[in-house]
Amino acid sequence: MISAIFKKWSILNKAIKTITYRIYRDFCIPEFVLSTLSEQKGHGCQFALDDFGSGLSSFAYLKNLPVNYLKIDGSFVRDISRDMIDRTMVESIQQIGSVMHLTTIAEHVEDEPTLNILEEIGVDYAQGFHLGRPQAIEDDERA
Repeated sequence: MISAIFKKWSILNKAIKTITYRIYRDFCIPEFVLSTLSEQKGHGCQFALDDFGSGLSSFAYLKNLPVNYLKIDGSFVRDISRDMIDRTMVESIQQIGSVMHLTTIAEHVEDEPTLNILEEIGVDYAQGFHLGRPQAIEDDERA
């Protein structure tokens, strides 16, 4: 059914490839939905697993989801420069993301030492107050 919709809307094909869905860590996905996600991914949609490493999310859960991005939960990132356990967990998440060819994103980057460690570990992207505070789109220089 999804394929038929995408074919019918082929004129929107470029727009469809810019869609990224966020899948939250506590979101339980039935088997029939997984096949729909895979089909949408085949048409260019992208998926990000948010807050990975906390709540119900696990490596077993990750293995079965057709995601493109892995957002590392900020509870591990926040103290990475002072806590070896947090650092090791982020390294592990980054390593599995790399093996699975996923783009990794660290949440809650609040200082330069944290950013430097994430860069050293190989995390692809970072977000947090150290890099900039959230702002309204109309306040953005690009607007």
